[in-house]
This record gives sequence, C-alpha cells and structure tokens, in this order.
Amino acid sequence: MMDFMIGVNYWDSKSGTDMWKHWDAASVEADLQALANTGVRVMRVFPNWRDFQPIHALRRARGAEFEYRFENDVIPTHPAGLSEEMLEHFATFCDLAGKYHISLIPSIVTGWMSGRQFCPPALNGRNHYTDPVSLVWQMRYVSGFVEAFRHRKEILAWDLGNECNVLSECSDRNVACAWTLMIRNAIAAKDSTRPIMSGMHSLSVDFRNQVWRIADQGEFTDVLCPHPYPSPTVGGDFEPMNRLRTTLIPTVQAVLYRGIGKKPSMIQETGTFNDMHGSREVAADFVRINLFSSWAHGALGYLWWCGCEHSHLKNPPYSWSMVERELGLIDKDRKPKPVGRVMRAFGEMLDGLPFRSLPPRRTDGVILLTEGLPSPIQTATGAFVLSKMAGLECEFAYSDAPLPEASLYIVPSINGWAPIRGETWYTLLDRVAQGATLYLSTDTGTVTEFEQVTGLRSLGMGKDLREHTFSLDGVSYPFVYGTGSTHQSGCKFRLAPLDAEILAADEEGNAVLSRHALGKGQVFFSNFPMETWLTRQGEGFTREEFPYYRIYETVAKNLLEKKALRADSPHIGVTLHPMDGNTDIAVLLNYSNEPIAPHYDLRGSLEPIWGDPALLPPCSGCICYLHKEKA
Repeated sequence: MMDFMIGVNYWDSKSGTDMWKHWDAASVEADLQALANTGVRVMRVFPNWRDFQPIHALRRARGAEFEYRFENDVIPTHPAGLSEEMLEHFATFCDLAGKYHISLIPSIVTGWMSGRQFCPPALNGRNHYTDPVSLVWQMRYVSGFVEAFRHRKEILAWDLGNECNVLSECSDRNVACAWTLMIRNAIAAKDSTRPIMSGMHSLSVDFRNQVWRIADQGEFTDVLCPHPYPSPTVGGDFEPMNRLRTTLIPTVQAVLYRGIGKKPSMIQETGTFNDMHGSREVAADFVRINLFSSWAHGALGYLWWCGCEHSHLKNPPYSWSMVERELGLIDKDRKPKPVGRVMRAFGEMLDGLPFRSLPPRRTDGVILLTEGLPSPIQTATGAFVLSKMAGLECEFAYSDAPLPEASLYIVPSINGWAPIRGETWYTLLDRVAQGATLYLSTDTGTVTEFEQVTGLRSLGMGKDLREHTFSLDGVSYPFVYGTGSTHQSGCKFRLAPLDAEILAADEEGNAVLSRHALGKGQVFFSNFPMETWLTRQGEGFTREEFPYYRIYETVAKNLLEKKALRADSPHIGVTLHPMDGNTDIAVLLNYSNEPIAPHYDLRGSLEPIWGDPALLPPCSGCICYLHKEKA
C-alpha cells in the first residue's frame, strides 16, 4: 500500500450513480485526466450493485421464485449473475486509471449511496444480512467481481462496500459480525494478496446494545475507514469548518478507529456538504489542514468526497438532497476548485520531502473511553481537542480491552453506575501506584474506592443543572455539574477533602478539581464532565477568556515540562516523529483560520524542511527537523 493515499471517491461527472448503465468512456477519461492533474493518485470507485448483478426473480404458482434472469427474461451468461457489459465497462475503467497512474479501491457491495439504495431487483425488500437468498447472491457477486479483476495492477485494495451498515435493519451484533466475515472471506478466497477495507461509517465505540462496532470491524478487516464530515451528529455545527474543533474532527475519528479497532485507519471519505456550509475557500482550509493532520497522525490516506461536481444531475439521489450536489474536487467544466488546488499542492509537497514516509508520532498518554457514554464520539472529540490544545499527543483505548501502557491516562466524563470493568479499573490503579498520572472526570458516573483513589469524601449528591463557576489560576470559569443527557446525569457530588489538594472549588466551596497522591503517581478528579459539556457549547474550546485546556496543562505539568518542543498557542499542534536518538521530524500545524507567529519552548534547534516555523499560515503548517539537545 502507498505511504499516504491522496485522492477522491469517484462517480463520473456526466451521470453520477448511473455512470455504469450510461457508460461514456470519453467523459470518464476526461474526468480522470482532470483529476490526475489535480493531484489525485487513488480513487475509491463504486460498482453499482443494481447494475453489476441486475437479476430479476421469475415466479411460478403462489409467488414461488423459480429462477433469476436479467431484464426482458434474458438468461445471464455469467455464473454469478454478473453483467458482462458492466464488467467490460469496469475493465475499461481500470485501463483508463492505469493510463493516468491512478490506483483503485473498488467498494464492492455498493447497494447504498448518498441516501438511496441500489440493490438488484430480485433482492429489493429483503434483509441483506439475514435473508438466505440475498446472502447467496452477495457471495456470488463478490466472488465473481474479485475473480474478474484480481489480476489488474490498478487495484490497490478491496472495500467491503459503501457504508453497508445501513443496507438493512440489524439489531444483533452477531449478525453484523457474520455478514462482515462472510463478505471478507468471499473476497479473500479469490484474492489474499490485497488488504480488505471496512468501508463502514458511524461505527460504535460502546459494546452495550450496539450492533456495528469499531472493534468488530477491526477484528475482521484490515483497514478501518471513518467517514468524518463536519456533521451535527459529531458536533461539527458548533464552529465553522476552518476553526480548531471542527478541523480536528477527521483526525479524532482516524485516531479513534485505530485505537479502538487495533488496525490502521484512513479517512476514506470526507467533504463539506455544500457551499452554504462554508465557501469554497473555507472548504479549501478544511482540506488543507486535514491533509496535514491525518498524515501527521498516522492515517493511511485521505480521500475527498467526491471527484466531480453533480449539481446539474436530476436523477435521485441528487434530486432528493441539497447536500449531495455541490461537491467535487473539480467543477462542472473540469477546472479544479480551491480544494483541488490544495490537494495538488499537498501531493507536490510530499514528493519534495527528503524522506518517503513519516515515522509514527511520539505520544504522551491514553484517552480511555468508558462504557455508557451518551455520545462517545463527542466525548472523545472533547478530550482529544483539549489534549491537543494543552500540547499533549494521545491515543485512544476502550475500557473493555487490555489497557495500554502509558504515563498519563485521561478518563473523560464517565457516566452511570458501571462505567468501567473491574479488571480495567484495578489495572489502572496499579499503573498509577507505579507512577502514572490519572485524570478522571464525571458526568455523574461512579467508581469504587473513591476515597482512597481521590482523597475526597462524598457528603452526598443531588440534582443540579444550574450554571456554576470555579476559579483556577486567577481565571473564573462557568460550568455545569452534569450534562443532563441521561436520567443519572445532572447530579452534583458534594465533596470535601480528606487528604486531597483542592485546586478549584465552585462559588459555594464545593470541590471541582482536586489532586491526590496514590503510590508513586497522582490522581486528578474533575467533578464535572468538561469534555462532553464543552462539545455542546458554541466556541466552547476557543474562547480566550475561558481556557479550559489549562486544566489538562495542570494535570500533565510534569510531562509537558520534559517535552523537547512546545508552542505557546493552543491553536498550534505539534507532533514529533523520531528519526534517531537526537533528531525528530516536527510537524507544526495551525488549526485556526488566522496566521499565527508562535513562540516555542525549545530544547534544541529547528531546521525547516518545508514552510516557516516563525509564521504558520491559516489551516496549514510547517515541517522541520528538530535537533535535540544532547543529554
């Protein structure tokens, strides 16, 4: 697989989702030439299941299915019911992609696209996870397609399909796992040489009552594939898409899927909906910072949604929605949009670097997500954004999996009576006793050994959804004790110190933030769910008068003081990538829409490779060698 995949998701400019049945090789070639000139090196492409396996059921008495044919009772010549005409079109497409040096990721079971189902007529209305007729034809389709194209050098990887977790209703996690494994095995039986991607979006972190889980997809596929748009479902509507919190949403999901699923991840599709959500220039900012950020955080690639503009198309799904039309790297006349110019410039920048691949970044700690979070993605986003603003680099883990080794554990906004398994809890406390730091915040979540762990005594609890204030280092912060998102949330724990140090209290003297020694380590306890609460506040992270990230700075003070490079602005992210004992590659990224001239706390010297560390442009960055001081 390529070191970092840059490209698009592709439907042709002329017909969109109907491109295969209205095949126009000349139009497709013009698209591919224009996209290649815009820096596209990889395409995720969609063989429409409706068109590639166009079977109809023929019925006899009492509606019993008798056999399957194509339209007008044509008998299929392919044993898997595949259309030979569509296979020829895809072979031509591979030829054209090879001509323009574009690698392909076929998303095989494309039965869902942009809000519309595209299933073979004989299978419409069936449950595609449980119905035996549908399952048999899916296996035939996948096996036949892979067998037809496994010899093509243009194929980079296989994708199960496009967001197949919305093909049908599914209420059983085991059914979801069985379907995933069936499709994966059908691919691998014909081609075991290429990686198999998940293609799933909106996967769950929590295991309780959830069906499509990140961990399960990680078990059965080789690459996890978040589709992180700046959507309201992930808090992308609270700030413009070229501001700190929203610019980090794709990075958060790439790091989250990798951490929870234990497999590499890539940003397989992302976009900006339409020009009303942000101008073309704002969209270009979003692309630029996310190309840099996903690369710096170890994602395998970044594919834009989508290659071409479709605002002129009248067929569903384009006539159904106002957010499926003004997309594309190139315009209707195949001229590059600002996002296209950004992608080309980024690819040229990578080509000019003196190294081919970026080593994995150094990390400082683990964000441990717990069970029962009302919105795990938003809590994860809150913790990641705060850690980034504080100068920390974190990975994710989940509380039902083995606990990774780390010197810092951030356990954000726990909720409910059973947030963490006992095995994980006691392992965590052992790590703290051996010298690690634990930060734990609560959204009315409870843990055992509270007094021993926190050095606090509870005087009881009660409902309290009022806004309060606390002071830390001379700054007064508004907050609430609970988000009120569950029947348990929204309660205030009334806390008094035993041997804990109270770092912040509310206006009534109740402990809000405390520190307590536990063995060789220390425990910080936050009596309010800062991470979850801030994700629900407009500009909650970036208001200068309320720098909540300084709580994380307080928690990680000892760790931060040892870092070889830090920037003074909370909008600047710094990732360090070790090359040898005394040299790192430093990637300095500006996640804001304003230029920043940062000051650095530096132990050594910076040698610019690309860009200027003295002035970081909006939603852009700089790459340097960091030559560290010798110990």
